[in-house]
Amino acid sequence: MSRLADLMWRLRPQVGLAAVAAGVWLAMMTGALTPIEDGLATLRFKALQRAPSHQITVVEIDVPSLRAAGRWPWGRDRFATAIGNLQAAGAKVVAFDVDFSANATAATDKALAEAIGARPGSVILP
Repeated sequence: MSRLADLMWRLRPQVGLAAVAAGVWLAMMTGALTPIEDGLATLRFKALQRAPSHQITVVEIDVPSLRAAGRWPWGRDRFATAIGNLQAAGAKVVAFDVDFSANATAATDKALAEAIGARPGSVILP
């Protein structure tokens, strides 16, 4: 065998590995592996899925709530009332994902501060 043929024969595993790596990289860059990745992610989530604990309840402000309760933004006293109602219903922690940057009166600010202060550490604000 010639020296080049001998070298190519010895480097065959490395060349093959490089070709496979280049093929995988190309498939990843073009999105060809996306269906496989999505399928594997679905299997992983199904395998790790646990039954709900029922320890978390999400209370949303939706369109019917806005219609029933009036125009947005609501006064902070309304959120103070919600904190009291949720804690009376057994909530240990109440977390808000609400923008409180709108102007408020001193009275509504005080009501919210008092509701939060009634159980320190049990109300989470953004």
